[in-house]
Amino acid sequence: MTIILAQFQLIAPRPAPLPEPPLLESLLFERPFLLPIILVILGIVLFMALRRLDHPRAALAALIIAPALGLAAHLTSRAITTPRETVANLTRSLISAATAADTATLAPLLRSDLLLTIPPSGPSLSRQALLDRLPTDMSGPYRLRSHTIGTLAATLDGPDTARSQVQLTVVPETTGFPLESWWLITWTRDSTNSWSARQITAQHIDGLSSSR
Repeated sequence: MTIILAQFQLIAPRPAPLPEPPLLESLLFERPFLLPIILVILGIVLFMALRRLDHPRAALAALIIAPALGLAAHLTSRAITTPRETVANLTRSLISAATAADTATLAPLLRSDLLLTIPPSGPSLSRQALLDRLPTDMSGPYRLRSHTIGTLAATLDGPDTARSQVQLTVVPETTGFPLESWWLITWTRDSTNSWSARQITAQHIDGLSSSR
């Protein structure tokens, strides 16, 4: 049934996901709560186990040290922003600016040679063409009632190149029905350590047959 619905574009098939980040790096720097929670639970378990074995000092040490390590991990994660997190945050900013037709915010996020493509037969827009069309389109036929960012992932392809993949659901004013799409954005970092989008590709849009 899912396959049939996907063929008729009644649900959005998810494109192939981006590669997962290294587990240790993700735990230490990109998940500020997961590792601390694990360490707190570990400390409690060790405390209870060592008390049963009649090692009160070791039990107390475990109860103090494990949460302390958890707090340190949390503070470290909050203090460090990885390139993947930067790209993910920029993707949110790009989506918010585009859906609001905020070209002043959007323009610095786009490289001068940006290309937006909507396969298989949709338009290909340059940076300037996109910035020129947005105010008219988003205040007219494509005016949105709301938008929601769903799944968002980012991966590094090299020291200065990255990709983000984002699931976007919009509700057009004209229909009032949600329209789901998936987008792949290629980012590059310049000599000033600033990231900008080089290519934006629609991987799936409800109602279109292409999914990449």
